[in-house]
Amino acid sequence: AAFYNKEASINAFLSDSKSRWDCASQRAALAAAGGKKKGIAMSYIDVSWGSGMNMVDCSKDASGMWKNKLCGVLDAAGLEVMNSAAYTGGAYDYSQFATFAADADFFLIADMDCKYKNLANNASCYGFWKDTFLSHLNVMKAFKNQMIYDVGRTMDPAGGTDYLVSVPVEPDALLADVISVVYPVAAAGHNRVYLRNMLTESVGNMEACVDNTQPYGCLPSAAYLASQCTSLGAAADSIAKFAGIVLCP
Repeated sequence: AAFYNKEASINAFLSDSKSRWDCASQRAALAAAGGKKKGIAMSYIDVSWGSGMNMVDCSKDASGMWKNKLCGVLDAAGLEVMNSAAYTGGAYDYSQFATFAADADFFLIADMDCKYKNLANNASCYGFWKDTFLSHLNVMKAFKNQMIYDVGRTMDPAGGTDYLVSVPVEPDALLADVISVVYPVAAAGHNRVYLRNMLTESVGNMEACVDNTQPYGCLPSAAYLASQCTSLGAAADSIAKFAGIVLCP
């Protein structure tokens, strides 16, 4: 049993993640000292079951904790957090939402999927995100400044996003991503892991990497992923080791 006891290494891994979070948030706070930018988040858009835009409740509970962890990320990144759950307009009225969130400097949508939206191919997938959704957000400051991001930068061959897998374990990597785009000087040297610019990079989750001129935001082949593996059973490296660590002030 002692041979398989990984508690100490897991605790050290989590402690390192918290230290990186603390350092990144301290640096973001310094960058935001001259005036905070505003950030807003949306969970996902459902076009199959009729719920439409699903917002993020950025209010706090009785203990003072954010009700949604995405709000905590925006806050730690030095942003003034806007509560998208306060939006009361139409579930599919993207223009109305854009008016509601017009002052947002940064917009994060924790979605990038097309397959569960019943979109059959990459053309319809691209069309939904670009034409049906993004084209209606042009009154937003985030749109005008090209600061609208999804979580499709790193995907698997089936179209899943690493955001759902690794952020619960290493939230500091997502925090560093956000800081790197809203206060770039505070996260110099960090390479984004999750965030993909929907206006300048790509959208959706149906484009194969062989058809993509950029090395991110596309579906890698299973063979490519296998080629990136090293020794089976080796100790896990932190994402920060590859993406870059945000140093303490």
